[in-house]
Amino acid sequence: MARTIKKRDGRTVEFEKEKITNAVRKALQKVHEDEGLAEEIAGLVEAECSDSEETVESVQDKVEKALIDKHLADAAKEYILYRNKRTEIREQETSLMKTIDGFFQEKGTALKENANINGASVGGTFYRIGSEASKTYYRAHMMSPDVRKEIEENRIHPHDEDFYGLSINCMQHSLLDMFKKGFYSGNCFISEPQSITTAMMLTCVILQSGQTDLFGGESTPTWDYCMEPYVQKSFEKYFSKYLQRFAFAPVETQKKWVKEYLYQEHTPVFENDDLYRCYSWAKKDTEAETYQAAQSMLFNLNGLCSRVG
Repeated sequence: MARTIKKRDGRTVEFEKEKITNAVRKALQKVHEDEGLAEEIAGLVEAECSDSEETVESVQDKVEKALIDKHLADAAKEYILYRNKRTEIREQETSLMKTIDGFFQEKGTALKENANINGASVGGTFYRIGSEASKTYYRAHMMSPDVRKEIEENRIHPHDEDFYGLSINCMQHSLLDMFKKGFYSGNCFISEPQSITTAMMLTCVILQSGQTDLFGGESTPTWDYCMEPYVQKSFEKYFSKYLQRFAFAPVETQKKWVKEYLYQEHTPVFENDDLYRCYSWAKKDTEAETYQAAQSMLFNLNGLCSRVG
């Protein structure tokens, strides 16, 4: 009659000697004992098991006894630690399943995890399930027992624990550095913007890309300062266009004027009326473009779904 083992969930499966061998081998490795003994210990356990159905616990008890009988107390200790660790993980998984079950019992349509997430939405519920699974994994595999104990006793609180092993939390973007040097967005390299419209559009691209790769808040310090050079680029574009249209001065002179006359809040007074008109029209077009660019950026950012839900 084939040997069988009754699992903790009630299923009955075939007895697998290899699983015992692997578990014992790991315990022997920990204490630097001969790994070849793993086969022998597994054989002794197999012989001890009756033809009737064994349970997981009874087989593990036999493994501990076999190790001690072979005077491998240190290995037995490691095996017991391994056994306890597995028990702890199972308990955490059971707790996880109960938590997830609770999500589907909740009532109402305005469940809020925080300001960014509607816990009642499909995306929000999906996020919450992933969040709980992540926390369970990190506690079981990435945190020391001392840290877990401190968390469980509410002595410490890990901020955004569900992203503990995935990402940094919150960051500031150095826009000018990214604009000047260029950056990659997906598989595309983005070069320096040549107008205020493009600069504001790329601000949205950077923040939106960050939301898929990072976790937490993002900011762009001194954003207005970063935009200033690109207001000037737009102004130069319009100024050059009007100077060329009037063509009242040689091309080299026009280029010199474009380089020398910067955008100013108040339109300077020129002795040359045509130069004054070109400057004032360029200034008006630049301000209109800047207003439209800022409006589009605000619409984009306010429509950005932060994380999920």
